[in-house]
Amino acid sequence: MRRSSAILATMTAKLRILFVEDNEDDVLLFLRELKQHGISIDEVGRVESEAALREALRQPWDVAICDYNVPGFLAPVSVALLREIAPHIPTIVVSGVIGEEAAVEVMRAGAKDYILKGKLGRLAGAILRELDDAAVRRDRDRERDRAAYLEKFDPITNLPTRQAFEDAVHDACAAPAVSGSTAVLAVEVRTLGRVREAYGLAAGDTLLRAVASRLTGIVSPADMVARCGDDFGILVPSVSGEPETLILVDNLLSTLRSPCWIGEREVMVEPAVGVAISSSAEPDSATLVQNAWVAVRAVENGQPEPFKVSEAGMVARAQRSMDLERGLREALARKEIVLFYQPKVDARLQRIVGCEALARWRRDGELVPPAEFIPLLEASGLIVQVGRSLIRDACFQAATWARLATPLAVAVNVSPRQLEEGDFVGTVLGALEEAKLAPNLLELEVTEGALVKNPRRARALLLELRAAGVGIAIDDFGAGYSSLAYVKTLPVSTLKIDQSFIREVVDEPSDAAIVMAVIALARALRIEVVAEGVETEAQAKFLRLIGVDHLQGYHFGKPMPADQLTAKLVAQGAKDRETVAFTRRQS
Repeated sequence: MRRSSAILATMTAKLRILFVEDNEDDVLLFLRELKQHGISIDEVGRVESEAALREALRQPWDVAICDYNVPGFLAPVSVALLREIAPHIPTIVVSGVIGEEAAVEVMRAGAKDYILKGKLGRLAGAILRELDDAAVRRDRDRERDRAAYLEKFDPITNLPTRQAFEDAVHDACAAPAVSGSTAVLAVEVRTLGRVREAYGLAAGDTLLRAVASRLTGIVSPADMVARCGDDFGILVPSVSGEPETLILVDNLLSTLRSPCWIGEREVMVEPAVGVAISSSAEPDSATLVQNAWVAVRAVENGQPEPFKVSEAGMVARAQRSMDLERGLREALARKEIVLFYQPKVDARLQRIVGCEALARWRRDGELVPPAEFIPLLEASGLIVQVGRSLIRDACFQAATWARLATPLAVAVNVSPRQLEEGDFVGTVLGALEEAKLAPNLLELEVTEGALVKNPRRARALLLELRAAGVGIAIDDFGAGYSSLAYVKTLPVSTLKIDQSFIREVVDEPSDAAIVMAVIALARALRIEVVAEGVETEAQAKFLRLIGVDHLQGYHFGKPMPADQLTAKLVAQGAKDRETVAFTRRQS
């Protein structure tokens, strides 16, 4: 189908034919033959020397027909010259008499066909076939050129691709040492995912093109901007150092933050930038690029300046994070994630009355810091599965303490994803029923982050649990912006004052004033108050004097395994019994 269409197009088009022929009568004979077969001629050229052929090839031709026996310019020479100067022009050789060796010679020189002058009926068919083959070759060449272009340039933004960018960074780092350093900037467009979700993929492409245009308008001609997936990379081959680079970053952020229009919609770009600058310690180009992307991923949402310069150890931390993420699923199967318990002390009686259950990961005999693995649980969604298991374990442990005649209220932290996914109320009530634990011995601690995404759902869940008798605590109270609103709308039973206010409560009047204000608020609402992060006796004494209900912190005990806290409870019980016995004897 493709060939017949091409032949039809050729027959209806007017061809430009170049003859290498010393006999003008033969040219007229050839033209008459072609016209009889329905081929239209637009332009005819005739040459009979190398110089004339070179001059004629300055303009375009559709086909070349070469007589084999042009005096002083035989077909093997003319065909070879055509092949050299205009290889895209199909070339056909005609001759009165041609031997097998001569035919092989012209075909090797680049002729597509040869025809005897006594059989010119084949000429029109040969021309149509060769023009069709030439069209196929052009299509193939265009596809090859397109593929080569796509290897180096992104079709949406027309920027260099990631591979081209990495090659350029490699070349810049491998270049002979010059004054200055090489800088790589990774630019993340945080709005992109939300734009795609809200308005579609085409809108996302429009945003990418707008950002690409702004970036290329900022950098100098010597710099490179490339599209690297959904991010952008900027190569600055020569900078004097970090101050100069940060000037570029400041210009970049200022430019990108201005609104972008997608159709009639105004969209904010919300960029984040990671910066890596070459040094003698890290000359490797792959490391330089990696450092920039690790830095941009380390930029936290909402920080005043949305950029970060790569620091020593940042890549190692990222690699450790990946290693930990791989190990988390195995840790669940091996039950390596366990609960430690931190005592909560009655401020007035100075005895343990409760505890907070905290997740700990025992890996290869060592504890992985919670700050490293808890965010990974959140990001992967495993926190829902882990949280379900930990609530159950906490309920069973609390039931064990109750059977030892030392009932202890256990507080368990709840993540945002636990409130968003699955039957959270069913999980909690099911754990209480399975452990046969009184609901008032379980308390759930939620932070502002667990409430802001879907406050209506969170409130409904917590109201149902509070109605069942489960305690509800606001953790890190005072650290957020809307804590008072939560106290007003949620069924709160406990406020836990953030340790940032406790640290300087003795020496800093403003911190003391905030703590006393929280206590007054709690008293008015009949809510208990817990002070977190108590580390000294001076802090404990002051908090006791101003009316805090419960104290928690290293001064009373670090998070510990259940058996260690059990031993403390047993010792506390023995001491209580001794006190009772002594009192009776005295009376």
